[in-house]
Amino acid sequence: MKSETRFYFLNQFGNNKGGIIAEKAAQHFDVSPRTIRHWWRVGCPSWVNKFAEMAAKSIPDNTDWQGFSFNGNKLVTPFKRLELAPSELLMLFYDRQFHAIANRDNKQLNKQISALRNNEEAEAINEEIDVIIKTLGKLKNSPILAEKRSFTKAVAKNR
Repeated sequence: MKSETRFYFLNQFGNNKGGIIAEKAAQHFDVSPRTIRHWWRVGCPSWVNKFAEMAAKSIPDNTDWQGFSFNGNKLVTPFKRLELAPSELLMLFYDRQFHAIANRDNKQLNKQISALRNNEEAEAINEEIDVIIKTLGKLKNSPILAEKRSFTKAVAKNR
């Protein structure tokens, strides 16, 4: 028995002890329990292996997947006119991944911006700017920057 088929049998007909309930499997495949026990020991026909392989690829039978089916190569959804090809599903996956990364980065940037917008920091920056403006004003009026030494001459005449 192939490992995929064994896995299918254990999932569908397992008895929680590593074996299967042969009667339940026999009813499912419309064979006798003796045939199921033989398959379990020796191996089963190829059609059972193919069935198990197809079952592994099928849509689960639960309420979350109700209304979904396959139409050739496309996944048919319960929404009107919405069928998805494999490439479209892959694009949806990539979009979700991109949006998750973008959201994470946006949250980090928002934290950094909110730290910059802190009122105490803004006040401290404004005080530093005021000090720089006063210093530049004093520097502008100083004799060091007077044009063509005119400020120095005027001081000398007043003595």
